[in-house]
Amino acid sequence: MFEQLKNHRRLLYTLVFLVPVFGMHVPISKFSLTLFPAVLVLAAEWKHVQVHPELKRILLLFAAYLLVFTVLTDDYGRSLKGSYDILRGMAHFPIALLLSAYARDQKIAVLIKAAAVLLVLAQFLFPRGEFYGFYINPNNNAVMLVFLLCLTLPAGSSPRSRLAEISIGSVGLLVALYLMVLSNSRAAWLGCALAVVALVIFKKSLSPRVRLAAVGVVAASLVAALVFFNEKGISLSLRDVIWQGVFQETLDKRPWLGYGINYAKELMPAIDVPFLTTHNLFLELFVSSGLIGLAFMLYIFYRLMRHYLRFEFDRTALFYSGILGLIAFVVMAQFDLKFASYRFFGTHCFLLGLIYAHRRPLAQTPSDNADGAAP
Repeated sequence: MFEQLKNHRRLLYTLVFLVPVFGMHVPISKFSLTLFPAVLVLAAEWKHVQVHPELKRILLLFAAYLLVFTVLTDDYGRSLKGSYDILRGMAHFPIALLLSAYARDQKIAVLIKAAAVLLVLAQFLFPRGEFYGFYINPNNNAVMLVFLLCLTLPAGSSPRSRLAEISIGSVGLLVALYLMVLSNSRAAWLGCALAVVALVIFKKSLSPRVRLAAVGVVAASLVAALVFFNEKGISLSLRDVIWQGVFQETLDKRPWLGYGINYAKELMPAIDVPFLTTHNLFLELFVSSGLIGLAFMLYIFYRLMRHYLRFEFDRTALFYSGILGLIAFVVMAQFDLKFASYRFFGTHCFLLGLIYAHRRPLAQTPSDNADGAAP
């Protein structure tokens, strides 16, 4: 009886978590309010969230960065809003840890995949002429589709649920790919292609011939998409103008400490382009915090990558969802996306959490004895 109640509680918590996870990709601002019930559940389940002390130190470094460049700004309101969005997005990391733990239950694993597929299919309710999706801007739809595509991978988490997960996931994957082609988002196409190539190259169980064949199929698919479905041509669509103008403006006036978090939008009138973001992650970091802040963030990225590479991981469907999604979004962030946003940070923290949840405990040494297993 007690175990049954516990399972029902986890099913309820899963639903509470899935609403803000998928809601951050829905263009309804009030959906962000659904994060607050999820935070209350996090508080109740916090004892199950265990992370290595090194990750906590990295988090403190990032908190220091955020504090400094929220204070050193030309617009406190804008920087506070950006920092608030970043902090909200970070809540999706422990959400991913707990969801991954709950997904060991086959019913919950199927539920997560089914919810992602339903959201993919819901895009057809919003015809936009040449494409379908919640957003008027097809690039925004592509961002959502990449996230959903990764969660619909046709792989099973357990023998008993494998058939259901593969069947449901296959439908979602094929439909998401079709919708992504219609979106004509070249950054999304490139991000997904490179993510698959990276996974194939580093998957040790595949033979060299299989790897070569898989890379060839992905490359051919990308070329076919660019040749037959690309209506934007082979150009940067004024991104080079944005990059050059914003970089030069910041280098001339605020090279060392930048303008503050979330300030890039204010520079756009100075370079006379009809865009609201820098369309490049590292350029936005340079605008926000100058050369000093950019160097500090690169150091944080290095520490984070080094920490992740210390672990071995359990290769489940959700683990591969995290890997594929993270690589795809890092590539896309060089052409689109905005750093100081709830959607960007929530997505990246969620994907990082999916990966981290599948780590195996390190060998017990004096420096590692505080390490916790995946929740």
